[in-house]
Amino acid sequence: MSLTFYLSTPGVEVEHIATDSSNIRFLGKDTRIIHIDGLSYGGTLFLEDFPSLEEIHVKSPGVGISFNKFPDNTIRIFGVFEEISINHDDQFLTLNRHVAIDYNLMQASIPTMWGAIITKDSDEPRGKMDALMLYAEDAENVIIPDGYCNVSILGNKNLQHIETSGTHEVSKITIQDAENLKSVNIRKRVVYCSIKACKSISRISGFGEFLKLDSISSKSRSLTIGGYWQEVPPWYKEIHGQLDLPNLDPEISLDDIKTCNDLSGVRFIVDPYDDSGAGLLFDRIPDVDFSFGVEIPVLLDLLSSSKSSRELAAFSQWCEGELGFKEQYLGMRIAAALIYRGVMPQEIIKIRNSIFCSNRNRWYSHSKMNQYGWSKPMDSVIPFHYVDLEIWLNTDLSTEFIGLEKEESSLTSRSRINPFGNVNTTRTPHKNRSIRDLLNSSLMAVKSNNRPEKAEAKLVYLIDEIFSNKLILSDSVCVQFLVKNYDFTRSVHPNLVENMVNTILEIDVDASTKAAILFALIEINNSTKARVALRKIKSSEGISLKEARAIDTVSLLGKKAFDSGKVSRPEWPYIKNWRIEYKNKEE
Repeated sequence: MSLTFYLSTPGVEVEHIATDSSNIRFLGKDTRIIHIDGLSYGGTLFLEDFPSLEEIHVKSPGVGISFNKFPDNTIRIFGVFEEISINHDDQFLTLNRHVAIDYNLMQASIPTMWGAIITKDSDEPRGKMDALMLYAEDAENVIIPDGYCNVSILGNKNLQHIETSGTHEVSKITIQDAENLKSVNIRKRVVYCSIKACKSISRISGFGEFLKLDSISSKSRSLTIGGYWQEVPPWYKEIHGQLDLPNLDPEISLDDIKTCNDLSGVRFIVDPYDDSGAGLLFDRIPDVDFSFGVEIPVLLDLLSSSKSSRELAAFSQWCEGELGFKEQYLGMRIAAALIYRGVMPQEIIKIRNSIFCSNRNRWYSHSKMNQYGWSKPMDSVIPFHYVDLEIWLNTDLSTEFIGLEKEESSLTSRSRINPFGNVNTTRTPHKNRSIRDLLNSSLMAVKSNNRPEKAEAKLVYLIDEIFSNKLILSDSVCVQFLVKNYDFTRSVHPNLVENMVNTILEIDVDASTKAAILFALIEINNSTKARVALRKIKSSEGISLKEARAIDTVSLLGKKAFDSGKVSRPEWPYIKNWRIEYKNKEE
């Protein structure tokens, strides 16, 4: 491949480069604007000395542009390009038209981009540009303006939060080298999101297809992934499935459940060959090209403001069809929002049951561990259970509907409507998907406020029922998860903690495990009952001298033992860290 060196004339601000070369290496201290034409398809413009550069006009298709450093001033690229790469401190920041769609590095292209902004200023006006390359040099919070379809962000030590919202879909977001970044909130649809070298990341939320994290970012065991993601890293399923999440944040905020504002830009699309009559939903919306669908918040307003049942009936009929996972999730979100807006619960239950049946009627068979629950792709985050629980809280259905039965009976007769199945289906409760989903959903719901009084009372009652369920409390993993994530001040049950402590003492586990859980309960609740219980296990078989001394101190001083530093404060996961602290056993 041929390479041409181009040295700009001193004092000339506009350079027109017409060439049939494969690659060009450009140097120009005074150049403000470059027009380039004739560069071979797949060729690259290499920029090595460009302190005054402001604009690049590309007239050759398939061109790549490479910078040897991140520009100090904002540069706008006009035209269609294939890739932009920047060498920043020997690390490459790239923006291109391809995404890896699986772990074998298969790639798919995204729509052609026209124009890009390369800047250190997140407030730089977008104009008509499709792509953004941002170096957040000093910023702590970055808000990505609406309209970009491809975004690449280089972080810094101060960057804490990144957010974007609006009505335009994002094809690709790449974030890298933000070691103290805590959260990424994508309040719109995104096809692909990649996060690299962000070791402190604790929350990622959005409505997307693919979420990728590198090995450095994957080390953040405190990560919560919220929203809808068709594919997430496989390791996330492990910590989520083992109730090993230290920060159980709601996957969707209650406000978003009510408004669907996090789904801005996500569109409800009706197949032109759909014979369900769902097209009637759009009759009252004038002058809209329905081939692109209707945004979910707009559709929600239409359904909730309708004075006739025609639109709701059309939506209900659509939910009876064969829906994919994304359509099922959108249907559930709309149903949950409608019930909070006062639509008759009987109608919403009918819609919800139709979606659940569509979800269960998949071509593959279900494992015995998931005979009744919601189906979803293996490495995905789709919070069907959390949305379903919010619907249930606004109905008159009993706790039997979600598997908390008073007697040991089968749920076969309700298998097509019960999302949680029977919790009495396995000897190891924390490995039972029904129990995990119930605990996760309920405890996440407790972290949200401002529900109607009846729904809030029902939630508190549900939590108390969970804390009274002997099967759940017989599992030490479930118990430590409950202790870690429940706000005990919200309970209306006067004997909740006392009953829990009594059950902990009866669990068929070693005394050290019981002590680890009781330590955590005391640190959170300073329970007198738990302190008394510690005295009963201090001299149990298997308790070491080091453990006995710590147990004796905590039983006497309670939470003050941790505050004063006399005893190490319990750390999550409690049982695992107890063994490291007192048994010197790494797991």
